[in-house]
Amino acid sequence: MGGARRNHAAINLSLNKPSPLNKPSLNMNAPRNMNAPTTQKILFLDRDLPLTRPHSRIFSIFSSRNGIFSPLERTRRQAPGAQFFLFHPNAVYENHMASSEGLTSYRAAGHDPQLAHAYLAGQTAGLTACFDQIVDSSSCDPVAILRDLGARFDADAALAIAEKNLRPLETLPAETWCLGAPRHIYGAPDVEIQPGTLFDTRQGPILLDAGARIGRLSSLQGPLYIGAHSQIDNAQLHGGLVVGQHCRLGGEVEASVINDYSNKHHAGFIGHSLLGRWVNIGALATTSDLKNNYGEVRLSAPADFAPVGSPPPPLLTLNSGQIKLGSIIGDCVKVAIGLRLNAGTVLDSGSNLFGEPVPKYLPPFTWGNGNQRYDATRFIRDCTAIFARRQQPPPPGLAALLTLYEQNRSEPVE
Repeated sequence: MGGARRNHAAINLSLNKPSPLNKPSLNMNAPRNMNAPTTQKILFLDRDLPLTRPHSRIFSIFSSRNGIFSPLERTRRQAPGAQFFLFHPNAVYENHMASSEGLTSYRAAGHDPQLAHAYLAGQTAGLTACFDQIVDSSSCDPVAILRDLGARFDADAALAIAEKNLRPLETLPAETWCLGAPRHIYGAPDVEIQPGTLFDTRQGPILLDAGARIGRLSSLQGPLYIGAHSQIDNAQLHGGLVVGQHCRLGGEVEASVINDYSNKHHAGFIGHSLLGRWVNIGALATTSDLKNNYGEVRLSAPADFAPVGSPPPPLLTLNSGQIKLGSIIGDCVKVAIGLRLNAGTVLDSGSNLFGEPVPKYLPPFTWGNGNQRYDATRFIRDCTAIFARRQQPPPPGLAALLTLYEQNRSEPVE
């Protein structure tokens, strides 16, 4: 991996100062566009940013959570009945992902790719004239998501409470406690809260979605969202945290976004990190989210869309502008027991990480911690078995996606 770490001009990802986490009160009168006229044409425009790729190779970046909701779910709730289009610089990927996410391919609909490329270059007038709304993938940048999670949480919480039948907890279950007001705990009717649970709403609300199960001896601090049918067991969850649906969490987790069907069920620490869908973190695996010298955390990511080949393509060095930043872990990544991830580690999609040292950047579909590729047939077989345990089908067209990356196609396809 050392040969791939060439020096490049650093890219600054910090646009604003970090947003503070919310106080307990929610603005329930915040605009939700629930009664607004339906937007007719909405474009999801994927810029193919280096740090969004770990969450956009197997699934669309727009179905990955950048708050309580993903951009796709949020927009569909706010604009039901609208027609949704997807653009990606790579035409093959655009067509595949549009089909799998129930969107219309921008190119297949007859739109001019040059208008989209002009928009990416800063000439926005032509494309904005064609659509009522453009949802830009810059809102899915992992550093920005974690930095601005407090502000996003407040707006999303108002929408979630209104649409998901979440109601304030009037009385605490027996042998549970709350620091702060229990009325800032919102739950679905079928939430299970076991004895020994400690809530803390002094810094923000706690939202428990349908079928969530909070196991004994867990500590939950707001602002916090627990997705539908997720299971929390003997965990310490610190505020500024979003947990997707069907997740299983234990140990200590802080100020992170964990997407659907991901597991971190044992001891270990995850902090200021973004985990994709179908991630598994082994027992005692731990992320660092602060450098010993309190310096800015820098990340590495490939310049190319498909970073495969020999030698591997060069990596970009990206400045986060943050001193508190953990790991970016892509979709379908497995992390073996006991591994230690330094601040700013990026594990790209589909990798099975074991062995030390853990590299600063691990390419997609890597087997181990080096240059060995995860055999495509084995990866598909493993995904099929893992998804079946949760009664879910594997991602559609997975073999075709793997072929696309192996082709190492880095130039935009018109």
